[in-house]
Amino acid sequence: MRQTAIVLAIVVAAVPAGRVRAQTPAKTFSAAGFDIAAEGDLKGFALELKPRKIADGLEVVAIRLTSGTPQPPPRFTLKWSLPSHDVVGQWATGRQMDKTIHPDWSGGRLTASMFAREAPVSCLFGTC
Repeated sequence: MRQTAIVLAIVVAAVPAGRVRAQTPAKTFSAAGFDIAAEGDLKGFALELKPRKIADGLEVVAIRLTSGTPQPPPRFTLKWSLPSHDVVGQWATGRQMDKTIHPDWSGGRLTASMFAREAPVSCLFGTC
């Protein structure tokens, strides 16, 4: 059984305007063999996802937003999918004791995160 983990870390930085490239609202990145889609209006920010291999089957993805002028970062969504074979629960920082796997038609399966209240971490787990 192959186990793969993706950890996302967010880094926000402002760089000189000459170094910023225009970014389309939706772009796909690749990490740990998964396609990660970035969706939303980036309002002039450039988005970069840079994976770094930690061990076999484990990568950390650094997320970098850059803008030519200081401004609040835009709201955007990162989406990816993975097979859920042998998964019995999902843990996220803001869900307290609720480890339920919500169906894909449920609005409760997507968890918004904010630096001020919870980390952008989610973990699927099995019994083995």
